[in-house]
Amino acid sequence: MKIIILVGICFFGLINHANAQRDFIPGRIVLTNGDTIKGLIQKINQRITPENVVFKTPSESKIQSLPASRVRSFRYNGGEWYFSYAGPLETSSLHDSELTYDSSMHTTNDTLFIRCVLFSKASLFYARDRNDRTHLFFSMNGEGVRELAYKKYYVDEIVIANYRNQIIRRSIMGNEMYKGQLIQAFSDCMFLVGGILSRPMQYNKNDLLDLFEDYNRCRASKIIYREEKDKGRLEVSLQGGLSVSDIKIVTNWQPWSFYNFNQSYDFQGGVAFNYFLPRTGNRFSFYNEILLKPYQLRGVYKENNATTVTLSSLYAKVITTGRYTLQGHGVLPFFELGISNSFLLYSNIDSSNLVEENARTMFRDFRGYEQGLIISSGVEWKKLTGLIRLEKSNGFSPYGSLRTSFTTWYLQAGYIF
Repeated sequence: MKIIILVGICFFGLINHANAQRDFIPGRIVLTNGDTIKGLIQKINQRITPENVVFKTPSESKIQSLPASRVRSFRYNGGEWYFSYAGPLETSSLHDSELTYDSSMHTTNDTLFIRCVLFSKASLFYARDRNDRTHLFFSMNGEGVRELAYKKYYVDEIVIANYRNQIIRRSIMGNEMYKGQLIQAFSDCMFLVGGILSRPMQYNKNDLLDLFEDYNRCRASKIIYREEKDKGRLEVSLQGGLSVSDIKIVTNWQPWSFYNFNQSYDFQGGVAFNYFLPRTGNRFSFYNEILLKPYQLRGVYKENNATTVTLSSLYAKVITTGRYTLQGHGVLPFFELGISNSFLLYSNIDSSNLVEENARTMFRDFRGYEQGLIISSGVEWKKLTGLIRLEKSNGFSPYGSLRTSFTTWYLQAGYIF
């Protein structure tokens, strides 16, 4: 029931916040008629290049949307720069499992925004269409933008052939028309053009960016804009807090079936590493936390309160989750789902009026590795974090006839460096 309540709270908070908060950044939009709109432009975090720009102006609070056909370009202040493109797009897929034996180009006219990678005498642009295909574009001297044409296709190669049989292997080839386009466009820099066909260069923006920079350097052209590479971001923090653990023992093995165990109240502490994935607007991250986590559980014999047993242990716990952080201003809520892996560092049993051999039997082969499931909810504010976490783990008994499990609640705070 507690898990269901926590998941419900997380989901309800996620939906409400996602509907109430939109990630808008100051910027300007240039229309096809030359007019400029200054305001707040919604941040683009998805892989697919948009076909509309969503914005709101200071004078109007309502959210507006303009299609790429009505916009020349838009740019976030000091950030990414997008241009509208209307023209032919190659329709084939670049996924190996979706290719055909047709090497010819097939295009369809489309209109969308393309992201500027480099703006200079020779400019490079990038887009990913609604079919998740990558497209690269270029322009010379700020004039018409054209797609750099590329297509992957299948060919059959004969591997072994003799008078009795032959073995054919299907291979993948590429129609690299874009290299011919660049040879023609960069013909005024002969030393560069001569090496394009032999240059180790794939159809991706990073390889082509190096080539475009070489050409602009050859022509002594000023770089007006260069896209910053998003390599992700790593947060390191110290974590500590209070945990409350319940143990459940299911067995007919005496004397353990006659004991009731109290909750364990403990402190834990450690270090955490939160890596935000590139181009996700600091929303999606992989969170890893290393904690020292003790347990001290006191069991009381059901028929004699004077008979007790105390289980003590210390674990090194590694928590790995996927985290989603809601972006906004000030307090940033986040939600996590993942696993825990715990490694036993120390264990001890202290018993009174208990048959010693029976008491220590389960600790003779004490499980040194514990696994669990994690769900968390918390907030981040400036350099501070706070969270509530629920962990369900499989406990310390290695015996099928004596099953153990932990339910642990964490109340934790952290400081980000």
